[in-house]
Amino acid sequence: MRSSSILFIQVTLLILSTTSLCDPTMKEIKCEVCRALVKESVDLIAKADPKKKIPVGSFRLRADGTQEQKTVLYAGSETHMHDLLEQVCSSLDNYAQATHKENGELILVNLNKDIGKLSTYQVLANPDENGKLRKLVSYLEKIYEHCY
Repeated sequence: MRSSSILFIQVTLLILSTTSLCDPTMKEIKCEVCRALVKESVDLIAKADPKKKIPVGSFRLRADGTQEQKTVLYAGSETHMHDLLEQVCSSLDNYAQATHKENGELILVNLNKDIGKLSTYQVLANPDENGKLRKLVSYLEKIYEHCY
């Protein structure tokens, strides 16, 4: 349940912590993508029905025709994480890179939610740069699916 959520976040952070040999801008972009992934994941986990339960365990039948199953909370479960991953990756299409107008700090801005930040940040209108975001998200998604 929550351990799956924490494990997902830890795997993401582990992957991104290995980027120390990259140039600083690529490392910053990866860190921002990681932050956005975690933020979107936490938001979607919080929106899940806290009472919803799902059956887990073996679906094999015993000799007498019964099954041994237990139920766990859906919110934060491994099944929930797999379901969320596609939603999170598609929601990151709404993000764009932006730099702070005064100090040049790089962040990712959600163009649907972070409208207030647009006055203090300059959005980078380069499609190639914003295309990197989708590639990074796809890369992280593949690594997560490979691990689990």
